[in-house]
Amino acid sequence: MLWGWAGVGLFVLCVGLALAEVTSAYPTSGALYYMADRLGGRRWGWYTGWLNLLGLLGAIAGIDYGAALFTGAFLNLQWGFEPTAGSTFLIFLAILLLHAVLNLFGVRLVSVLNSVSVWWHLAGVAVIVGALAIVPERHQSAEFVFTEFVNDTGWANPFYVAAIGLLLAQYTFSGYDASAHLSEETSNASVAAAKGIVRAIWVSGSPASPCSPD
Repeated sequence: MLWGWAGVGLFVLCVGLALAEVTSAYPTSGALYYMADRLGGRRWGWYTGWLNLLGLLGAIAGIDYGAALFTGAFLNLQWGFEPTAGSTFLIFLAILLLHAVLNLFGVRLVSVLNSVSVWWHLAGVAVIVGALAIVPERHQSAEFVFTEFVNDTGWANPFYVAAIGLLLAQYTFSGYDASAHLSEETSNASVAAAKGIVRAIWVSGSPASPCSPD
């Protein structure tokens, strides 16, 4: 996953640079589908718009389902609640409903939560990295970190396992098109929105960064 993170980050940066170039030319809230329409015609704009929507729905559902799994595990640790498939799904629906209500009626609160999230991530990373650097009595060598291949998946094919390892980075490096979607609300959008896309990717790809470009 270490080398996968670096490799995926590099390739996504290439995609982001191309998107930043197009965003600079078409800084509109329609973003991807409008760009595709301008560059390739109405049909490509239609395909891009629907595929983008499906991707967003899938990502949101995946994130909230992950939150439901963590919530069930937390309830189990604290109060002995035994999460089942049914109860996990109900928690998942509750989280989806909460996020829907927040986005419909609590725009100012969402803005505050976004600001808190940034500092929460920065402080959290500092605490985790600090603990990992100070608390352990010994650390793995650089050779182990950069050359050791660990396979605990149960699959024997190393290429397949390496491909699975790329999913973490691929899932994380998403949402950097948000700068394009918000470009109509951005001062000097043809420059600022493009820079936002590129910076979101390289900052997320920096060492020890847990942040999604979202």
